[in-house]
Amino acid sequence: MFSAFSFCRLVFVHGPPEVLIMNSFLLSILLSCAFPSTAQAQSRHADPDEALAERKARFSSDKALIAPLAQPLPKIARPAFHPAFELFRDSGAPWGQGRALGALWVYELPDQTRIDGLASLPGSGIIVAEGGENSYRHRLTRLDQAGVPASSVPVSGYFMSLLAGNLGGKPALVAQDMYHLQVLDPSGEPRWKDSLQMESAALCDLDRDGRGELVGGVARYKNELRAVRGDGRRLWDATVPADHVLGSAAADLGGKEGPMVAVFAARRGRATVHLLDGKGSPVLDYPDDSAPEIGVLGRFADGTPFLATVGSEWQAGHDRLRISRLAGRTRKLETEADVGPTHVVSIALADFTGDRSPEIVLGTDNGWVLVYGLCGRLLSQRHFFGQIPYLVPEAPDADGRQKVLVGVRGASSLVYSVGLTERPFAAPASASGASETAPAPASPGWPEPTLRALEAFIETGPEGPVVFSADDTLWAGDAGSAFLRWLIAEGKLARSDGGKDLYAEYEALAGRDRAKGRAFAATLMAGMKESEVRDLAAQFFSRHFLGRIYRPMTDLVAKLRDSGRQVWVVSASNRWIVEAAAEFLRVEPERVLGPVPDGARKPAAVKKRLGRRPVLAVGSGRSDRELLRRSAGPALLVTHGSATDPGLLALARKKGWLVVDLPLLPEWKP
Repeated sequence: MFSAFSFCRLVFVHGPPEVLIMNSFLLSILLSCAFPSTAQAQSRHADPDEALAERKARFSSDKALIAPLAQPLPKIARPAFHPAFELFRDSGAPWGQGRALGALWVYELPDQTRIDGLASLPGSGIIVAEGGENSYRHRLTRLDQAGVPASSVPVSGYFMSLLAGNLGGKPALVAQDMYHLQVLDPSGEPRWKDSLQMESAALCDLDRDGRGELVGGVARYKNELRAVRGDGRRLWDATVPADHVLGSAAADLGGKEGPMVAVFAARRGRATVHLLDGKGSPVLDYPDDSAPEIGVLGRFADGTPFLATVGSEWQAGHDRLRISRLAGRTRKLETEADVGPTHVVSIALADFTGDRSPEIVLGTDNGWVLVYGLCGRLLSQRHFFGQIPYLVPEAPDADGRQKVLVGVRGASSLVYSVGLTERPFAAPASASGASETAPAPASPGWPEPTLRALEAFIETGPEGPVVFSADDTLWAGDAGSAFLRWLIAEGKLARSDGGKDLYAEYEALAGRDRAKGRAFAATLMAGMKESEVRDLAAQFFSRHFLGRIYRPMTDLVAKLRDSGRQVWVVSASNRWIVEAAAEFLRVEPERVLGPVPDGARKPAAVKKRLGRRPVLAVGSGRSDRELLRRSAGPALLVTHGSATDPGLLALARKKGWLVVDLPLLPEWKP
């Protein structure tokens, strides 16, 4: 009995505090073996009182046995923060010799809290809105400039974002939900008695009297914009010729332009951008087929104002960054860039170098922070595990250089401070006194020979498709099986089979024949709309599997893409979960091959789709052996310590394959 329960404890996983989850199938087997059923107990006792007494005794015994299992397992500690491994990946050397863009510090929110707002208020530090299970209760935590918590106060209200700045001549915090906002003092005390009905609000000194105002859309009247003073009194109302206001931005551009408000709107299926002056009077408007919802106003180095917007052409798949030069009542599209198959949810301007030509920083819903120059060129990028709903520029330092606060909402919520730093690894000065800059350090996990070979391939290797296997290669675990298990646990499947353990049936079939197991999984999803399955796959991966992506593979995929090579992902799992996962690696859905057969038939399936063999193949395990053998160029084998097949490792040595060892995580369970 003790050994059964000892084993039972091993399958517990650490989740929310004091909440332990066990596989229901395994639990039912163990308990059925450990304890007789009620029917068996009744058959032994004709006397109901005697049976009741035994059930009470058994209940007490059961509690004593299970109590030790209810102790939460130790939480796995996060790796120590080290700037050497927090660098962004630059395109060329945009920051000059010896410098790199990177995270300077990180603040991790407490367990079971999420980030619901982020702001920087000069004189008061960095303010983080931390939410918990009760969406109406928050804490405002103040961090110093090194990211160390200095104070924390409770506040009430629904928060989705924070603004900070001058309102009515005083520092203020503005807490926003979807359609309302409330104004707080830096201490967290409410400044206004009631909330204000306003959406997509911005802080700006619209009348240039040194006493900032709020401007945003009026939720009740979808085409109306309103500006209010620091005491809540109305400054002006403006109506834009549109059906809906999608978003707004405001800034005091100085010079003759002064304060300006940009309004992103839609009318009868057409997207439009409207520019107003500080008095709410129209300056210009123009159609924009990229359908922007967010943007930012600023100035080029020559002093000319510009508007940078991001839109997705009504969710067409690829977001586009457009930078427009503004001159009086005219607008000229300066440049545009394809951001890729991702959705940008935050935007900020930051002058990282202090050269008066700010960079545009974008945050996406799948974890990417992208830095663009005003010429539209991608300068630097970094992937974080979670969404990037908040980007907040900090005040410039004495040299005019800025940092950006990055708010990450994922399995854990974190705040990073991102700015320029000296590269941590630099070659010693040469005899001539010149210093050579070493490349950015690789993520932990790459052995030096493998790293050198991959870098040589990226620089001088042949052009052509690069193919990655998915499970246990790009991420730890079987994403397809985990997705099915989650669908069953959440009751998302139309088929229930009267309470049968569907996942156990799937496992039994897959154990005998993986193809039959996958066919059975497909039948379980019968009747579901494909769009519904796609949405569920994206929801599952972002919430439960995102942290299993191997960081070294994220870096490798990004470098291969930057070199102009096509990156493909091949998997035997259903394509919906693989496409959802590939999105976080910025691999287009059309370059996901699946489901394809495992083993010897995998190379043929890949060649049939691509029309040729890959110039680099990356895989793990026996099922990828033939894929690696048939590579037209190098092959990279991902091993997992003692779990690696010795025969496969011997073959890798014989064939001269590249090898990297990455951790194998326990099977995912709900």
